[in-house]
Amino acid sequence: MNSVKLEIKDLGMRMLVLMKWILYSTIVGFIVGLVGVAVVKLINCATDFRTQNFWHIFLLPFVGLFIVFIYKMSGRENDSGTNTVLSAIKQQKTIQMRSAPLILIATILTNFAGGSSGREGAALQFGGSLGATLGHTFKFSDKDKTIMIMCGMSAAFSAVFGLPLCAIIFPMEVVAIGIMHYSALVPCTVASLVAHWVALFLGCGPDKYDYVGIGQISVKGVALIVALAVLSAVVSIIFCFSLHRVQKLVEKYIPSQYLRVIVGGCAIIALTLLFGTDYDGLGTDVIARA
Repeated sequence: MNSVKLEIKDLGMRMLVLMKWILYSTIVGFIVGLVGVAVVKLINCATDFRTQNFWHIFLLPFVGLFIVFIYKMSGRENDSGTNTVLSAIKQQKTIQMRSAPLILIATILTNFAGGSSGREGAALQFGGSLGATLGHTFKFSDKDKTIMIMCGMSAAFSAVFGLPLCAIIFPMEVVAIGIMHYSALVPCTVASLVAHWVALFLGCGPDKYDYVGIGQISVKGVALIVALAVLSAVVSIIFCFSLHRVQKLVEKYIPSQYLRVIVGGCAIIALTLLFGTDYDGLGTDVIARA
């Protein structure tokens, strides 16, 4: 009899925990979803304005200087971007609220001037920052705050890209290779779906591309897909390695952040004048034409 009572009590406690996370992840999904929609619309406006006015590319060095300035003024000059959010989850640390507006301003201005600042990093950063802030507001434990951070990341990714299923899994697996944070599955699912519904309600759906119908599955087709996957992985590894090496070299020979951003901005301008605007901004035009 006592064992039955204990099981009922344990089940009741589990249900309370479940209801708690459904409630708080709904709040996260709603708030982050609203912010995500605003970000998408602002980035789209900046992109449309830039594509109609080529001279915006010449603002890139000045935009870079301004971004470096506001990061320095806020004490975030050594901010490592998305890695800051991932480290906060791994080490159960907090994320400062000012990280969210900083990354939003930087992303929108960069796209306005023609810089290639994707939405992925911005979504993970502002979503994680807002999730951490809400976790702090609700006075959660460090462990629960990490779940709130992942909820924020899921909600932001879902609202920005319109991919709720991907948004559920991605934040849970990106934190650590080979490890899935299953304790965050239900909260991330709720936050992602709520953010997606908010985005759809406000007229912000996923990007749509024309595609050729899928033909019959064949051995040759499967082999080509596998080869493409391997090649993509190799290119990705080379790209990541190159980014780290170039960053170290640039920091070594150009120690000033202000000078680095001027040199980088001028380099992008030169490349744009030589090769066109295909790789400026988000690059969605190139994807659509592929």
